[in-house]
Amino acid sequence: MTMRFTSTRGRRISAASFVHSSFETDLAILSRKRPTTRVRAHVKNAKMDERAFQLVRQALAILYDARSGNKERAEASELLTEAQNSPIAWQMADRLLRESPAPDHNSRYYAAHTMRAKIYYNFAELAPASQSSLRDSLLHYLSPEFGLVDHAPTRTQLALAVADMAVQMNSWENPIVDLVARLSATKSTLVALVDILLVVPDELNSSQLNLGENRRRQFGRLLESTSDAVLSLLEASIEAETSDVDFQLKILECFGNWLYLNACSPDVLVRSHLISVPFMVLSNGDVDSRLHKAAADCVCAALFTCEEEWQRNDVLATFLQPRVFALYDAYRTSVANEDAEHAVSLCRVFTEMGESFVDRLVATPSDSGGLGDLNVLVLVVECCKHPDYDVAAKTFHFWYRLADRLWRRRDDALWSRFRPHVENLLVALCVQCRFDDDRLPSSTSKQDDFVDFRENVAEVVRDVVFPLGYRACFKRLRALLVAPLGSWAEAEAILFVMQSIADKIESDDEEIVGDVLAIVVALPVDAHALLKRAGLRLIGRLAHWIDKHRDAIESILSKLVDALNVEDLAVEAALALDQLCEACREHLVPHLDALLRIAFAATNSLAKSAVISLIRGICYVITTLPSNDVTEQMGKLSRLAIESIRLSLSDENVDVTVHLDRLAAVFRYTIPSASSLPCRPVAEEAWPVLSAACLRFQADVTIMERWCRCARYIVRCLSRHAANLVGQLANVIVTVYASHPHSCFLYLAGVLVDEFGSLSDCEPAGFLDMLRAFGTTTFRLLAEADGFVRNPDTVDDLFRLCTRFALRLPVHFLSLRDVVPSVMECAIRALLLHHRDAHASVCRFLYELIRSPMHCADAAATAAAASTHEDIDVCLALLDGVVKEYGARIVRQIVVGCVGKMPRYTFADLGDIVWELMKIFPGPVSDWLSAALAGVLADEEEKRASSDAVPKATKEQLLEFHRRVVNAKEHNDLYDAISDLSRLFR
Repeated sequence: MTMRFTSTRGRRISAASFVHSSFETDLAILSRKRPTTRVRAHVKNAKMDERAFQLVRQALAILYDARSGNKERAEASELLTEAQNSPIAWQMADRLLRESPAPDHNSRYYAAHTMRAKIYYNFAELAPASQSSLRDSLLHYLSPEFGLVDHAPTRTQLALAVADMAVQMNSWENPIVDLVARLSATKSTLVALVDILLVVPDELNSSQLNLGENRRRQFGRLLESTSDAVLSLLEASIEAETSDVDFQLKILECFGNWLYLNACSPDVLVRSHLISVPFMVLSNGDVDSRLHKAAADCVCAALFTCEEEWQRNDVLATFLQPRVFALYDAYRTSVANEDAEHAVSLCRVFTEMGESFVDRLVATPSDSGGLGDLNVLVLVVECCKHPDYDVAAKTFHFWYRLADRLWRRRDDALWSRFRPHVENLLVALCVQCRFDDDRLPSSTSKQDDFVDFRENVAEVVRDVVFPLGYRACFKRLRALLVAPLGSWAEAEAILFVMQSIADKIESDDEEIVGDVLAIVVALPVDAHALLKRAGLRLIGRLAHWIDKHRDAIESILSKLVDALNVEDLAVEAALALDQLCEACREHLVPHLDALLRIAFAATNSLAKSAVISLIRGICYVITTLPSNDVTEQMGKLSRLAIESIRLSLSDENVDVTVHLDRLAAVFRYTIPSASSLPCRPVAEEAWPVLSAACLRFQADVTIMERWCRCARYIVRCLSRHAANLVGQLANVIVTVYASHPHSCFLYLAGVLVDEFGSLSDCEPAGFLDMLRAFGTTTFRLLAEADGFVRNPDTVDDLFRLCTRFALRLPVHFLSLRDVVPSVMECAIRALLLHHRDAHASVCRFLYELIRSPMHCADAAATAAAASTHEDIDVCLALLDGVVKEYGARIVRQIVVGCVGKMPRYTFADLGDIVWELMKIFPGPVSDWLSAALAGVLADEEEKRASSDAVPKATKEQLLEFHRRVVNAKEHNDLYDAISDLSRLFR
């Protein structure tokens, strides 16, 4: 990433290696002189000369001159960016800070930002002997004589720079004490000191600093030892500055950040006046909203620490609880005054207390007193009633956590304590889901936000109402529905919430569901479209109930068909019809012809998703027919799509992707109960058209992805009955891939191997030739510059294909001496690829490859398999050769990924590879792991020799990791070991 200079306050900008290629030209443009070879020397030398400094000053002047043109500003910005990353940046920033006049805030900010960026990203460049002098210079610049502290953005950058030095500079033994001693004398330096203390916790936990767990723990202990002094300083400062709102804001923000560290003693906190200040602020309805939010952050931070260690923080929890309850009056005042910002802040406090105390609420529920006091639920439900739905949304995570704890207990007596609160929540959410004039669906983002909010409500209701009972919940909603309602929006909201739990209602419930469906079916023609949509969606969710009540099918089917002809209702009607066909497929066979006529008539008038829903529903009904009838009806359903694809070969106005999707849906959802043989005639009819379409549109990746998807479902539908199409299909995709290497062809090839590779009559030679052909093009593509990064989908699908070979044809695959080496080289490189799907596919391939002898054994035990017991021994021998050649590099690459920057989501997959290797090759894996860790230790010792940094990992810690790996008893042991090793280096 390239660092771009910006004047935005506090923004962290990524640094990159210095690129010299364009710097000479930029300097020449700025100096209005021709490029010379001497210009480059100004920036390549570690020492900065006068010419380079003046050119930087000139670039700054151009960048901030309103008279400069866009081109000149862009060139100046690029030059400043490169200078910021050059060897002269340290000296340049220091001199700009020292010599720039007080009114020149732009130059000072640029210098401070550059200094912070260098410390943040390139601190290792600084020799240990120079660190102390740089620290002293930065603190000196914060003195009043320089005037830097009076400009807030510049002061913020200098504060960040000092904080980053503090957490990285191991020789600075007690930075907090030193900073307090040097900067607390005057108001201006005190502001800078609070700025530094404010950002220290954030910088300590920054992943970009790459401190390592050892240094973080060491510095965390240092912060804990000085927390009392910091609290005293903040308390004295806020008492002395009662009228300076901005300074009070900083103090509260700083206090909140230190609370999140959990470094402060609870006993000291409850005795401090500082902990009471946020509550006084939150109780004041006239206070500045920024201060109010900062106070809420402080209380939330204090509550958050209570959850971490209950025994240690019990005294703090007991102190906070009554004070939070006392804020209810302030919340009611904010609602009355329509102060949404204050309401949101107080809602966050109530919700945070609920989350922090959730285990106590479940373990020791009480209606009056104690840390399990259920009155916190009353507060949170009140927040769900706020007129602004954003306030209610703040509570959802708490309800999920509470539901999780209650579900684990499975105690009806316990659940009964929470039922009144769950019922109140249900009613409140029904009110929140109502549409009004400002919330009607349209294209604006705020209205889209409300649609998203309603979907979140549906999830909350589905997951949280179980203590009340789904039937009781549905009954309560039915009572709300039949009560006198003021508008269609009230009824629509109730029907919408009903959808979320409709499929949980037992199909033998006669009374409640029947009444609700009768109301929906009886909705008048002139009812609001949104109300009718909600009714249609509810019908679909109650399809399982309708299946058991056949007398209701006719009226409901008629309702859905009528709705299909209404543009505003067609999508919901098609989806409901789809769900009805899935649940009631046998009852709808007499209506199949009518359904087909509807589908044909609606092809050009309905939305794409609605047509797919109709096709899917009809396919469900077709699957119940006898074999001959399946062929006939499936042919009718697919013929229109086939003819449209044929037409697209000559008519560019036909969107072939639409018809490929429809044909894919026919084969995806038509799964006859007895055999897939009835589907073969339809596939044979479609194949010539599909083959021609592939050749016609081969250059269009979007069409080819849809084409491969269609072919995939045909193969899956026909299974072994597609054998006569396999050769033709393979020839087509291999031919096209050679000139247009779309990764979807690799995926489709994997489907072919998966379906036919293990059959007794399979001819492996054809599949192996296919792999060779794909490999030639793929390996060439990945060998290009940044080939893996630029083609992650190809990596993903390549290793999906190789995984199919490892599962279905392991012996034949391992015998491919002209392919396996290239595959293994690619796999080893891809182990460090930062792409979730591609990395998962690579790991899955290596995992299944190591397990290939087991796959041979499974195949040998299957009567239809071509493998024999002799194949197991051959497979073991071939695998042994591959692992001996590549095993050490695989293990080393895994270790490199763990100590590097591989995301945490990769750890489970990496652990699985090591687990399988350990099962078959425990001795070699132990040796390979030792060698890889020895390399890591050597790197650490080399870094240690050139700096005073705390070692990321000690020899003892690496040995402990080795011991945990070789002695692991289950997969989770390896995952935990890898996670702990990774934390040492982040």
